[in-house]
Amino acid sequence: MLSSALFLSPPLYAWYSEQPVRLWGMTPLADQQYAGLVVMGEQILTLGTCMLLLGWSLLPPGPVPVLAYFDGPTSPKGKPLVASELPSARIR
Repeated sequence: MLSSALFLSPPLYAWYSEQPVRLWGMTPLADQQYAGLVVMGEQILTLGTCMLLLGWSLLPPGPVPVLAYFDGPTSPKGKPLVASELPSARIR
């Protein structure tokens, strides 16, 4: 809303438009319009990021990837053996 007011209106501040030195030689109206574009871009980026994160959080969870697996000896119950149950632990 502020960006639209800055972008579409004449210069809002008389004291600013009457200054003799201008940065980059821009007119007060052009300066205000560029400021309106910058504010509009910032709003789009911020609100777009917010909507993206909120939308992403509403997606259903996907399948959990298997990161690693155990391919060593197992006990009769199918669980991995602990160090004391390994054959090398019985050697004395």
